[in-house]
Amino acid sequence: MISAFFVFILLGALTYVYFSFSLNALLLKLDTHHIIEKPLALIFALALAPFISSLFLHYLLWLFPSQNAITYVIIIILAFTLILLWAKNKIGAVLQYISGKFNFSVQNNNDAQLFIENKFFKIYTNERILILSNITLWSIVFIASYYWMKQIIGTPISGHDMLEYAIQAKHFAREKLIAYIPNRYHAENNFFYVGLHGFSFPLIGTWEYLFSEIFGIYDNDYLLRSVTGYYGILILVLIYHFIKKYSRFYALSAITMLFSSYGFYLMVTDYHIDTYRIFMILAAFAGLGLAIKHPSNITLILFGVFAAAQAYIHSLGVFIAIFLSLSFFIFYPAKFSKKAVRSLVLFFIIMLFGGVHYVMDVFLGTGWIFQEIKYY
Repeated sequence: MISAFFVFILLGALTYVYFSFSLNALLLKLDTHHIIEKPLALIFALALAPFISSLFLHYLLWLFPSQNAITYVIIIILAFTLILLWAKNKIGAVLQYISGKFNFSVQNNNDAQLFIENKFFKIYTNERILILSNITLWSIVFIASYYWMKQIIGTPISGHDMLEYAIQAKHFAREKLIAYIPNRYHAENNFFYVGLHGFSFPLIGTWEYLFSEIFGIYDNDYLLRSVTGYYGILILVLIYHFIKKYSRFYALSAITMLFSSYGFYLMVTDYHIDTYRIFMILAAFAGLGLAIKHPSNITLILFGVFAAAQAYIHSLGVFIAIFLSLSFFIFYPAKFSKKAVRSLVLFFIIMLFGGVHYVMDVFLGTGWIFQEIKYY
Protein backbone atom coordinates (compact mmCIF):
# COMPACT_ATOMS: atom_id res chain seq x y z
CA MET A 1 0.00 0.00 0.00
CA ILE A 2 1.28 3.48 -0.89
CA SER A 3 2.11 5.59 2.17
CA ALA A 4 0.70 9.06 2.78
CA PHE A 5 4.20 10.55 2.75
CA PHE A 6 4.98 9.00 -0.65
CA VAL A 7 1.78 10.54 -2.01
CA PHE A 8 2.95 13.89 -0.61
CA ILE A 9 6.27 13.52 -2.45
CA LEU A 10 4.37 12.90 -5.70
CA LEU A 11 2.04 15.81 -5.08
CA GLY A 12 4.89 18.10 -3.99
CA ALA A 13 6.79 17.31 -7.20
CA LEU A 14 3.64 18.00 -9.19
CA THR A 15 2.66 21.23 -7.43
CA TYR A 16 5.98 22.79 -6.49
CA VAL A 17 8.02 21.59 -9.49
CA TYR A 18 5.89 20.76 -12.54
CA PHE A 19 3.30 23.50 -12.05
CA SER A 20 6.03 26.04 -11.28
CA PHE A 21 7.94 24.97 -14.38
CA SER A 22 4.82 25.51 -16.52
CA LEU A 23 4.21 28.97 -15.07
CA ASN A 24 7.87 29.92 -15.49
CA ALA A 25 7.70 29.07 -19.18
CA LEU A 26 4.43 31.03 -19.45
CA LEU A 27 5.96 34.14 -17.86
CA LEU A 28 8.92 34.04 -20.22
CA LYS A 29 6.60 33.69 -23.21
CA LEU A 30 4.36 36.56 -22.14
CA ASP A 31 7.35 38.77 -21.38
CA THR A 32 8.00 39.67 -25.01
CA HIS A 33 10.09 42.73 -24.09
CA HIS A 34 12.27 40.83 -21.57
CA ILE A 35 11.31 43.07 -18.66
CA ILE A 36 11.12 40.39 -15.97
CA GLU A 37 14.53 39.06 -14.99
CA LYS A 38 14.84 35.27 -15.25
CA PRO A 39 15.53 34.72 -11.55
CA LEU A 40 12.51 36.84 -10.63
CA ALA A 41 10.35 34.96 -13.13
CA LEU A 42 11.40 31.70 -11.48
CA ILE A 43 10.65 33.03 -7.98
CA PHE A 44 7.25 34.30 -9.10
CA ALA A 45 6.44 30.96 -10.77
CA LEU A 46 7.41 28.99 -7.67
CA ALA A 47 5.18 31.24 -5.56
CA LEU A 48 2.19 31.23 -7.90
CA ALA A 49 2.00 27.47 -8.52
CA PRO A 50 0.19 26.52 -5.26
CA PHE A 51 -1.95 29.66 -5.45
CA ILE A 52 -3.09 29.06 -9.04
CA SER A 53 -3.81 25.43 -8.12
CA SER A 54 -6.09 26.59 -5.31
CA LEU A 55 -7.75 29.14 -7.60
CA PHE A 56 -8.45 26.54 -10.28
CA LEU A 57 -9.92 24.29 -7.60
CA HIS A 58 -12.09 27.11 -6.25
CA TYR A 59 -13.72 27.69 -9.64
CA LEU A 60 -14.13 23.95 -10.24
CA LEU A 61 -15.77 23.27 -6.87
CA TRP A 62 -17.94 26.38 -7.20
CA LEU A 63 -19.06 26.01 -10.83
CA PHE A 64 -18.82 22.23 -11.29
CA PRO A 65 -19.52 20.66 -7.88
CA SER A 66 -19.96 17.04 -6.86
CA GLN A 67 -17.54 15.47 -9.34
CA ASN A 68 -15.12 12.63 -8.58
CA ALA A 69 -11.79 13.52 -7.01
CA ILE A 70 -9.90 12.19 -10.02
CA THR A 71 -11.90 14.51 -12.30
CA TYR A 72 -10.72 17.62 -10.47
CA VAL A 73 -7.14 16.36 -10.32
CA ILE A 74 -7.00 15.55 -14.03
CA ILE A 75 -8.51 18.92 -15.02
CA ILE A 76 -5.96 20.87 -12.96
CA ILE A 77 -3.02 18.81 -14.25
CA LEU A 78 -4.35 19.19 -17.78
CA ALA A 79 -4.65 22.98 -17.34
CA PHE A 80 -0.99 23.32 -16.34
CA THR A 81 0.01 20.93 -19.14
CA LEU A 82 -1.80 23.08 -21.69
CA ILE A 83 0.00 26.13 -20.30
CA LEU A 84 3.32 24.35 -20.75
CA LEU A 85 2.46 23.22 -24.29
CA TRP A 86 1.48 26.77 -25.25
CA ALA A 87 4.80 28.06 -23.89
CA LYS A 88 6.85 25.09 -25.11
CA ASN A 89 9.29 27.31 -26.99
CA LYS A 90 10.49 28.62 -23.60
CA ILE A 91 11.14 25.20 -22.03
CA GLY A 92 14.76 25.26 -23.13
CA ALA A 93 15.30 28.73 -21.66
CA VAL A 94 13.87 27.63 -18.31
CA LEU A 95 16.01 24.49 -18.20
CA GLN A 96 19.12 26.40 -19.21
CA TYR A 97 18.62 29.00 -16.50
CA ILE A 98 17.86 26.47 -13.76
CA SER A 99 20.86 24.30 -14.65
CA GLY A 100 23.05 27.40 -14.58
CA LYS A 101 22.07 28.09 -10.97
CA PHE A 102 23.93 24.94 -9.92
CA ASN A 103 27.12 25.99 -11.64
CA PHE A 104 29.68 27.86 -9.52
CA SER A 105 31.58 29.03 -12.59
CA VAL A 106 32.09 32.77 -12.92
CA GLN A 107 32.67 32.94 -16.64
CA ASN A 108 30.78 35.85 -18.21
CA ASN A 109 29.27 36.67 -14.83
CA ASN A 110 29.35 40.36 -13.95
CA ASP A 111 27.43 39.96 -10.70
CA ALA A 112 30.63 39.35 -8.78
CA GLN A 113 31.69 42.93 -9.34
CA LEU A 114 28.56 44.16 -7.55
CA PHE A 115 29.76 42.36 -4.45
CA ILE A 116 33.10 44.16 -4.29
CA GLU A 117 32.09 47.57 -3.03
CA ASN A 118 33.85 47.61 0.31
CA LYS A 119 37.64 47.95 0.29
CA PHE A 120 37.88 45.06 2.71
CA PHE A 121 36.57 42.66 0.08
CA LYS A 122 39.00 43.79 -2.61
CA ILE A 123 41.59 41.45 -1.10
CA TYR A 124 39.63 38.66 -2.73
CA THR A 125 39.29 37.96 -6.41
CA ASN A 126 35.94 38.14 -8.17
CA GLU A 127 35.97 34.36 -8.51
CA ARG A 128 36.48 33.71 -4.81
CA ILE A 129 33.81 36.22 -3.88
CA LEU A 130 31.27 34.68 -6.22
CA ILE A 131 32.02 31.13 -5.08
CA LEU A 132 31.79 32.20 -1.43
CA SER A 133 28.48 33.98 -1.96
CA ASN A 134 27.03 31.04 -3.91
CA ILE A 135 28.08 28.56 -1.23
CA THR A 136 26.63 30.77 1.51
CA LEU A 137 23.33 31.21 -0.32
CA TRP A 138 22.92 27.53 -1.11
CA SER A 139 23.91 26.60 2.45
CA ILE A 140 21.12 28.76 3.85
CA VAL A 141 18.63 27.29 1.38
CA PHE A 142 19.79 23.75 2.17
CA ILE A 143 19.60 24.22 5.94
CA ALA A 144 16.18 25.85 5.68
CA SER A 145 14.95 23.05 3.39
CA TYR A 146 16.27 20.36 5.72
CA TYR A 147 14.46 21.74 8.75
CA TRP A 148 11.40 22.41 6.61
CA MET A 149 11.17 18.73 5.65
CA LYS A 150 11.99 17.61 9.19
CA GLN A 151 9.17 19.75 10.52
CA ILE A 152 6.67 18.45 7.95
CA ILE A 153 7.40 14.86 8.92
CA GLY A 154 7.59 15.27 12.67
CA THR A 155 5.18 18.03 13.66
CA PRO A 156 1.40 17.62 13.36
CA ILE A 157 -0.96 20.51 12.71
CA SER A 158 -1.99 22.38 15.85
CA GLY A 159 -3.31 25.78 16.90
CA HIS A 160 -6.77 27.29 16.52
CA ASP A 161 -6.43 28.99 13.14
CA MET A 162 -4.47 26.21 11.45
CA LEU A 163 -6.87 23.53 12.68
CA GLU A 164 -9.77 25.60 11.40
CA TYR A 165 -8.18 25.86 7.94
CA ALA A 166 -7.35 22.14 7.91
CA ILE A 167 -10.86 21.07 8.95
CA GLN A 168 -12.46 23.33 6.34
CA ALA A 169 -10.07 21.93 3.72
CA LYS A 170 -11.25 18.43 4.57
CA HIS A 171 -14.91 19.45 4.36
CA PHE A 172 -14.39 20.99 0.92
CA ALA A 173 -12.80 17.72 -0.20
CA ARG A 174 -15.58 15.55 1.25
CA GLU A 175 -18.45 17.68 -0.04
CA LYS A 176 -16.68 18.57 -3.32
CA LEU A 177 -18.55 21.83 -3.25
CA ILE A 178 -18.03 25.52 -2.59
CA ALA A 179 -21.35 27.22 -1.91
CA TYR A 180 -21.94 30.77 -0.71
CA ILE A 181 -24.25 30.36 2.26
CA PRO A 182 -24.91 32.47 5.40
CA ASN A 183 -23.32 29.97 7.82
CA ARG A 184 -20.68 27.34 7.09
CA TYR A 185 -21.90 24.71 9.51
CA HIS A 186 -21.00 21.02 9.28
CA ALA A 187 -23.40 18.90 11.33
CA GLU A 188 -21.28 15.75 11.43
CA ASN A 189 -18.73 17.38 13.74
CA ASN A 190 -20.54 20.58 14.78
CA PHE A 191 -17.90 22.68 13.02
CA PHE A 192 -18.56 26.31 12.15
CA TYR A 193 -16.09 27.93 9.77
CA VAL A 194 -16.16 31.56 10.87
CA GLY A 195 -13.10 32.76 8.97
CA LEU A 196 -13.42 36.01 7.08
CA HIS A 197 -10.66 35.17 4.61
CA GLY A 198 -10.59 33.78 1.11
CA PHE A 199 -10.29 30.06 0.55
CA SER A 200 -6.86 29.84 -1.07
CA PHE A 201 -5.05 28.43 1.96
CA PRO A 202 -7.57 25.73 2.92
CA LEU A 203 -8.01 24.85 -0.75
CA ILE A 204 -4.32 23.87 -0.91
CA GLY A 205 -5.25 21.30 1.71
CA THR A 206 -8.32 20.32 -0.31
CA TRP A 207 -6.12 19.83 -3.36
CA GLU A 208 -4.01 17.44 -1.28
CA TYR A 209 -7.03 15.54 0.05
CA LEU A 210 -8.47 15.09 -3.45
CA PHE A 211 -5.13 13.92 -4.85
CA SER A 212 -4.63 11.50 -1.94
CA GLU A 213 -8.17 10.16 -2.33
CA ILE A 214 -7.17 8.70 -5.69
CA PHE A 215 -4.70 6.47 -3.84
CA GLY A 216 -7.21 5.48 -1.17
CA ILE A 217 -5.79 7.84 1.45
CA TYR A 218 -8.28 10.12 3.19
CA ASP A 219 -6.24 11.78 5.89
CA ASN A 220 -3.14 13.41 4.45
CA ASP A 221 -2.03 16.95 5.36
CA TYR A 222 1.69 17.02 4.55
CA LEU A 223 1.26 19.53 1.71
CA LEU A 224 -0.73 21.90 3.89
CA ARG A 225 1.98 21.62 6.54
CA SER A 226 4.64 22.41 3.93
CA VAL A 227 3.18 25.76 2.87
CA THR A 228 4.55 27.70 5.86
CA GLY A 229 8.17 26.65 5.33
CA TYR A 230 7.93 26.78 1.53
CA TYR A 231 6.96 30.44 1.48
CA GLY A 232 9.39 31.20 4.30
CA ILE A 233 12.21 30.04 2.01
CA LEU A 234 10.76 32.03 -0.89
CA ILE A 235 10.68 35.18 1.26
CA LEU A 236 14.43 34.76 1.85
CA VAL A 237 15.08 34.21 -1.85
CA LEU A 238 12.95 37.21 -2.89
CA ILE A 239 14.74 39.52 -0.46
CA TYR A 240 18.11 38.23 -1.66
CA HIS A 241 17.15 38.85 -5.29
CA PHE A 242 16.25 42.51 -4.84
CA ILE A 243 19.10 43.47 -2.49
CA LYS A 244 21.63 41.60 -4.63
CA LYS A 245 21.21 44.28 -7.29
CA TYR A 246 23.04 46.65 -4.98
CA SER A 247 25.44 44.28 -3.26
CA ARG A 248 25.76 40.53 -2.80
CA PHE A 249 27.29 41.17 0.60
CA TYR A 250 24.30 43.20 1.75
CA ALA A 251 21.91 40.61 0.30
CA LEU A 252 23.61 37.73 2.08
CA SER A 253 23.80 39.72 5.29
CA ALA A 254 20.09 40.56 5.10
CA ILE A 255 18.84 37.01 4.61
CA THR A 256 21.34 35.63 7.14
CA MET A 257 20.11 38.03 9.80
CA LEU A 258 16.48 37.34 8.95
CA PHE A 259 17.02 33.59 8.81
CA SER A 260 18.79 33.56 12.19
CA SER A 261 16.25 35.77 13.97
CA TYR A 262 13.95 34.16 16.53
CA GLY A 263 10.87 35.90 15.13
CA PHE A 264 11.42 34.42 11.68
CA TYR A 265 12.09 31.02 13.25
CA LEU A 266 8.74 31.15 15.01
CA MET A 267 6.98 32.30 11.87
CA VAL A 268 8.21 29.39 9.75
CA THR A 269 8.02 26.65 12.39
CA ASP A 270 4.48 27.37 13.58
CA TYR A 271 2.09 26.19 10.88
CA HIS A 272 0.09 29.19 9.77
CA ILE A 273 -1.03 31.32 6.85
CA ASP A 274 1.43 34.14 7.54
CA THR A 275 4.40 33.31 5.29
CA TYR A 276 2.00 32.58 2.43
CA ARG A 277 0.25 35.92 2.63
CA ILE A 278 3.39 37.93 3.51
CA PHE A 279 5.23 36.65 0.46
CA MET A 280 2.29 37.64 -1.75
CA ILE A 281 2.20 41.10 -0.18
CA LEU A 282 5.92 41.57 -0.87
CA ALA A 283 5.44 40.34 -4.43
CA ALA A 284 2.46 42.66 -4.93
CA PHE A 285 4.52 45.70 -3.90
CA ALA A 286 7.32 44.51 -6.18
CA GLY A 287 4.75 44.12 -8.95
CA LEU A 288 3.52 47.66 -8.36
CA GLY A 289 7.04 48.97 -8.82
CA LEU A 290 7.51 46.97 -12.01
CA ALA A 291 4.14 48.06 -13.41
CA ILE A 292 4.97 51.74 -12.84
CA LYS A 293 8.62 51.61 -13.90
CA HIS A 294 8.10 49.31 -16.89
CA PRO A 295 4.54 49.81 -18.18
CA SER A 296 3.54 46.73 -20.17
CA ASN A 297 0.94 43.99 -20.29
CA ILE A 298 3.10 41.46 -18.43
CA THR A 299 3.92 43.79 -15.54
CA LEU A 300 0.26 44.81 -15.22
CA ILE A 301 -0.83 41.16 -15.21
CA LEU A 302 1.76 40.16 -12.61
CA PHE A 303 0.88 43.10 -10.40
CA GLY A 304 -2.82 42.31 -10.65
CA VAL A 305 -2.33 38.61 -9.94
CA PHE A 306 -0.22 39.20 -6.83
CA ALA A 307 -2.52 41.95 -5.59
CA ALA A 308 -5.42 39.53 -5.99
CA ALA A 309 -3.48 36.64 -4.44
CA GLN A 310 -2.68 38.40 -1.19
CA ALA A 311 -6.33 39.52 -0.98
CA TYR A 312 -7.77 36.08 -1.71
CA ILE A 313 -5.45 34.49 0.87
CA HIS A 314 -6.33 36.87 3.72
CA SER A 315 -9.11 39.45 4.06
CA LEU A 316 -6.70 42.17 5.23
CA GLY A 317 -5.26 41.91 1.76
CA VAL A 318 -8.46 43.38 0.33
CA PHE A 319 -7.57 46.73 1.89
CA ILE A 320 -3.96 46.38 0.75
CA ALA A 321 -5.23 45.68 -2.78
CA ILE A 322 -7.30 48.88 -2.66
CA PHE A 323 -4.24 50.84 -1.52
CA LEU A 324 -2.09 49.28 -4.24
CA SER A 325 -4.70 50.01 -6.91
CA LEU A 326 -4.95 53.66 -5.88
CA SER A 327 -1.15 53.92 -5.88
CA PHE A 328 -1.08 52.43 -9.36
CA PHE A 329 -3.62 54.96 -10.61
CA ILE A 330 -1.76 57.90 -9.05
CA PHE A 331 1.76 56.99 -10.13
CA TYR A 332 1.20 55.20 -13.43
CA PRO A 333 3.10 57.27 -16.04
CA ALA A 334 0.34 58.07 -18.53
CA LYS A 335 -2.49 60.46 -19.28
CA PHE A 336 -5.69 60.25 -17.28
CA SER A 337 -7.63 58.33 -19.92
CA LYS A 338 -4.98 55.64 -20.22
CA LYS A 339 -4.63 55.47 -16.44
CA ALA A 340 -8.36 54.86 -16.19
CA VAL A 341 -8.30 52.09 -18.80
CA ARG A 342 -5.30 50.35 -17.24
CA SER A 343 -6.84 50.65 -13.79
CA LEU A 344 -10.04 49.09 -15.09
CA VAL A 345 -8.02 46.20 -16.52
CA LEU A 346 -6.28 45.87 -13.16
CA PHE A 347 -9.66 45.73 -11.42
CA PHE A 348 -10.84 42.84 -13.63
CA ILE A 349 -7.58 40.94 -13.06
CA ILE A 350 -7.99 41.29 -9.29
CA MET A 351 -11.61 40.15 -9.53
CA LEU A 352 -10.72 37.15 -11.71
CA PHE A 353 -7.87 35.98 -9.50
CA GLY A 354 -9.73 35.96 -6.23
CA GLY A 355 -11.57 39.23 -5.65
CA VAL A 356 -14.86 37.79 -6.86
CA HIS A 357 -14.93 35.59 -3.75
CA TYR A 358 -15.54 38.58 -1.49
CA VAL A 359 -18.26 39.98 -3.76
CA MET A 360 -20.07 36.64 -3.65
CA ASP A 361 -19.56 36.31 0.10
CA VAL A 362 -20.98 39.77 0.78
CA PHE A 363 -24.14 39.38 -1.30
CA LEU A 364 -24.82 35.62 -1.19
CA GLY A 365 -22.71 34.23 1.64
CA THR A 366 -21.78 35.12 5.19
CA GLY A 367 -21.70 38.87 4.61
CA TRP A 368 -17.91 38.93 5.08
CA ILE A 369 -16.87 41.84 7.38
CA PHE A 370 -20.45 43.08 7.42
CA GLN A 371 -21.70 39.99 9.25
CA GLU A 372 -22.29 39.68 12.94
CA ILE A 373 -19.86 36.99 14.11
CA LYS A 374 -21.67 34.81 16.62
CA TYR A 375 -19.54 31.72 16.94
CA TYR A 376 -16.27 32.82 18.53
